Amino acid sequence: MTKFMNATPHTLNIVCEDGSIREMAPSGILPRLAQVREFSHVLEGIEIFQVRMGALENLPEEDGETVYVVSRMVLDAARDRGDLLAPGELVRDSSGKVIGCKGLSL
Repeated sequence: MTKFMNATPHTLNIVCEDGSIREMAPSGILPRLAQVREFSHVLEGIEIFQVRMGALENLPEEDGETVYVVSRMVLDAARDRGDLLAPGELVRDSSGKVIGCKGLSL
């Protein structure tokens, strides 16, 4: 049986194929891309920075049993991994607030 780990800082409410909701609490594992910020200029008193994404940090090694649900940015940075998925299409309530996602995405 596959073990899912929510590697985002938010509880995920995933709408399953049968319409049920699977809630995934954050696991405490938070992979991130390092950011390199370089000052660019000032625009009407506001500092503007150039931001580049750096190395991937805090992502556990593949173990063959665990699937990590990560942000789209982390997934895109680690395309060589077969154990990562991102939240699927967002589901919103009538006021536009995100309340879940439809499945998971490759």
